Amino acid sequence: MSGFMERIQLLDTFGKPKDDYRTKTALGGIITISAIALIAALLVFEWHEFQRISWRPELIVDMQREEQMSINFDVSFPKVPCLALNLDVMDVAEDFQNNLHDNVSKMRLAPNGDFLGKYQEPDLGRPANYCGRCLLEADGSKKNDSQVVPECCNSCSAVLGAYEHNGMVPPSQDAIEQCRQERWPERLQEQRGEGCRISGSIRVNKVSGNFHFAAGPSYDLGRLHMHDLRFLKDLHLDFNHRIYELGFGQQHAEIINPLDGAASNLLSKPIEKAGDPADGERTFKYFLKIVGTEFNYRRGHQLHTNQYAVTSSQNESARRTPGERSSVAFPSVFFFYDISPMIVVYTEYKKPLISFLTGLCAVIGGVYTLAAIIDSIVFAAERRIREKQALGKTY
Repeated sequence: MSGFMERIQLLDTFGKPKDDYRTKTALGGIITISAIALIAALLVFEWHEFQRISWRPELIVDMQREEQMSINFDVSFPKVPCLALNLDVMDVAEDFQNNLHDNVSKMRLAPNGDFLGKYQEPDLGRPANYCGRCLLEADGSKKNDSQVVPECCNSCSAVLGAYEHNGMVPPSQDAIEQCRQERWPERLQEQRGEGCRISGSIRVNKVSGNFHFAAGPSYDLGRLHMHDLRFLKDLHLDFNHRIYELGFGQQHAEIINPLDGAASNLLSKPIEKAGDPADGERTFKYFLKIVGTEFNYRRGHQLHTNQYAVTSSQNESARRTPGERSSVAFPSVFFFYDISPMIVVYTEYKKPLISFLTGLCAVIGGVYTLAAIIDSIVFAAERRIREKQALGKTY
């Protein structure tokens, strides 16, 4: 033990004056070792801080508004078949995109959640410039100037809607070319009881608007946006869903999308009448505030994207009679988005080399000075104790 204490004494860098020479103590060696360990730890911390890249945010007015932005989505509807699920986009610039299929993928889901394969839109054999007739020839001759009939009706729903909107009795579906091509009853029977997972990316105007997943094919009649549910009258449409991804623009590690991984049953109140299979058809609504975001890298590269905040609500639409749904809400999920006039600018920052070197000097000098002060205090106290012990031995 005495040999170990002697070796510790040799490590004491804080020599103590004793008369005309300096001595080394074991306690001073312990203080020296502790100081060296603290310096090493602080140097490692300084090195990590020097290597770390951080982002400094700044909020400014968005002076360069982009004309369009992309919406990336991946949403699962366990109880809505892919045939009955449609994606539409509407905005204040009156740009309506109905029944979107480009860059959109649908996966059929079994009742237990397993994938059944990719859903393929039926090939109706129509030419690229197809423009379907809205009224049959005999009915078209009865049209007057007060009636509103679109130029083209490219779906069975659009034809039936044109008749009903003008107070005319539609013919049987067998007499309508579009209805014969679409074969709704047969196709719906094939997917009864299935779910659907829809994902993809769409481009929209960077103005306020909404995109929505809704039941039934959509069509425009004048300034009205319609969804045809007549083919789904016997189908219970439970639009509870899970959002695996929802983002606006390119993803970045600093951006956290609040709806990623969210489920509708976690965001909304439970259904009060869960025992009635006709209850629980809802319209889910999400209100998003989109803020433009710019990342400026140290090497000059820039990334323009978006982040958002969100609130949610819902309306329950119970059927009043078999086959009839409330006009207040219909089975769907709406995402209403508004564009902020501000933009958040993140600038990449890394600690400069001169700051790192200054920190090193401060750590070494500061710890050494502090250790020397502690050592002098401890040595003075130790010497005072030895002196008292010596005086005690004298008496």
